[in-house]
Amino acid sequence: MTQSISGHSCSSIRRRNFLSGAAAFGAMTLSGSALGADNVVTPKRTRYIDVHHHFMTPRSVEETRDRFMVEVTGMERPQSAILEWTVEKSLAEMDKAGVETAMLSLNSPGLFAKTQGGNRALARHVNEYAARVQADYPGRFGHFASLPLADTEGALREVAHALDALKADGFVVRTSDEDRWHGDPSYWPVYEELNRRKAVLFVHPASALCCQKMNVAHPPALIEYPFDTTRAIMNWIFSGAAAKFPDIRLIYTHGGGSTLMVQDRLEAVARIRPDLGERLPQGKDVMEVIRSHFYDTALVYNKTAFAAMREGLPLSQILYGSDVPYRQMGPEVAALRQLVSSAEEFRAIERDNAVALFPRLG
Repeated sequence: MTQSISGHSCSSIRRRNFLSGAAAFGAMTLSGSALGADNVVTPKRTRYIDVHHHFMTPRSVEETRDRFMVEVTGMERPQSAILEWTVEKSLAEMDKAGVETAMLSLNSPGLFAKTQGGNRALARHVNEYAARVQADYPGRFGHFASLPLADTEGALREVAHALDALKADGFVVRTSDEDRWHGDPSYWPVYEELNRRKAVLFVHPASALCCQKMNVAHPPALIEYPFDTTRAIMNWIFSGAAAKFPDIRLIYTHGGGSTLMVQDRLEAVARIRPDLGERLPQGKDVMEVIRSHFYDTALVYNKTAFAAMREGLPLSQILYGSDVPYRQMGPEVAALRQLVSSAEEFRAIERDNAVALFPRLG
């Protein structure tokens, strides 16, 4: 028997099946803090919370297909594996990897309909779809609502609807929209409302207008996404947004992109341009601001990048992220167990830090 959700057909998952799966994961035991020479940390119970988990609907795919081809074409997984996402596929992968809850966010390129009215309608459609999935599978999904950020009136309406009616866990926005970056003063009326509500803002990378047609061999998203994340973090800080909106809780993807690799350059901005340094939150330097935000582990499953996160960020600010459907959970979960140094660290990243940010998941 299937149930239709805004154009998708979703199989019913009976409670007893979920509980039996949870019990199977709960049966895993910890043997010391690591296993053998491989230093694999095995938790007593794997109950991951995945903060970087994409969804789409047939309508969102159709309305944003042209932009998707500009940004994401050429990725290693076949497009059919990405654009034919279903709830069932996510649940099956979550169960296999031991992920209890996934926070849904709209697939790249996000809201990219051809008109302002189209973006408003698409935002309402995908947000109500995600809220319905969350309601139909209690405990398995949360969601970040999409905002047409460049449309102030439309975005403010969606903030109210998403939080008051749909009970969204936060919002997802892009690092840039064409030639405007996260933190741009034109977005400040929306940020003011998000700040007032102490909202969580999940900032997902994009390929900016300046870098979409470079004469390079690689797919744009593979390289531009981490760099655009760094541009977004810098613009949030040096536009003055970090000081003006301290109660917005920010999650940046992919370990912050290249941010930690260029720390010296970021710190130099305030010295070289004192006028920009004056825009920092009072009493804080650049790295203090950077370390106050949250960062997910998606595509940070190698020793070098993970070591940078652990050295450069407080443990409390690191969240597990999978990047489904672009990546598969199983290999990443196995890699994370290899990278962490203790069961306590593993527990913080896989679950506890997310629960602190989203207490309803506790």
